[in-house]
Amino acid sequence: MKKLTNSLLILCALFFCIPTMQAQLLWKIEATNNTKEAYLFGTHHLMPIKFLDNIKGLDEALAQAEQIIAEVDIKETKDIANMTYLMRAMLLENNTSLQSLISTETYDKIVQLVSESNSVQYPIEILNKMKPSVISTLLITTFYTQHFLKGNMDTENGMDFYFQTQAEEQGKPTMGLESIQQQAKLLYNSKDIKEEAKDLETFINCIDDPNKLMESLTLLNELYSEQDLEGLYKMGKSNDTGCPGTEMDEETWKLIVDDRNKDWVDNLPELLKDKISFIAVGSLHLPGDMGVINLLKKKGYKLIPISK
Repeated sequence: MKKLTNSLLILCALFFCIPTMQAQLLWKIEATNNTKEAYLFGTHHLMPIKFLDNIKGLDEALAQAEQIIAEVDIKETKDIANMTYLMRAMLLENNTSLQSLISTETYDKIVQLVSESNSVQYPIEILNKMKPSVISTLLITTFYTQHFLKGNMDTENGMDFYFQTQAEEQGKPTMGLESIQQQAKLLYNSKDIKEEAKDLETFINCIDDPNKLMESLTLLNELYSEQDLEGLYKMGKSNDTGCPGTEMDEETWKLIVDDRNKDWVDNLPELLKDKISFIAVGSLHLPGDMGVINLLKKKGYKLIPISK
């Protein structure tokens, strides 16, 4: 399994036959006999919050919403037990160290990148105990911040938590489609640690020649800014990103995207029963035959793109 697109389309999921879809990030889910109306929005975990000013109809949708539904409920991040579980899931077990899993050259490069970064504040001793997948996520976030946000990570916790923070300030309830513990198991305990180490080695090689990585991230931003869900889907499925080892294979795609989409859509009818909802999930979860939009349609819901 390969990691960069995984990390990027996860912080922050080609060439398959998929339904042609209008280029929209915001959709209205019409009410049924059993559920209230709702709004569905595809997020970009690293895009500056000010981008939301460009989304036609977003303010109105948020104003009408009586509750916010996200991938994870922000209240869980304030629970010490949950955050302890997450931190433990991010760390290597027993006496294993990052340094023992990768080459000295790769480890030294990671130390250099972290030392030069303003956004990664972990001591080297702690980094040496982190799983390779965690290091990959930290480095791609750092790279994106330095090259696209000019070192200013004004996204804070991302769009997902931004919507929930606004809801809390307005006294609106928030809820999640999955728990922090479920996410931790998925992201940090679903893959052999030696495979993770190989992926990290490949990713470090890619950073050494950043032009192709820059091209890939630039394309990602362009597609999202254009609200091109079909383009994002094709990019996520692509095996030709220009940076070796950055593609998501079918097994990873099913685990990270398709399986979660199905679980979320199965749970949504109960969550939509009593209140007008605003649902915010990563944009890669919306398109495709197994995307949230199509799965909701298969359940009989009518979805209408809110025109840009």
